Amino acid sequence: MAPIRRCSGRPSGTIQVAKADAFIKAEHKRWGEVIRAAGIKPQ
Repeated sequence: MAPIRRCSGRPSGTIQVAKADAFIKAEHKRWGEVIRAAGIKPQ
């Protein structure tokens, strides 16, 4: 189990590596869609 901290005001805890991997992939996909929809380009 690996520690993970959240910036949502929730207490930090531990999470299994597979769950952490799934969380990171889901966030990457979600924010990628937001960035593309907003037309944000790298500087």
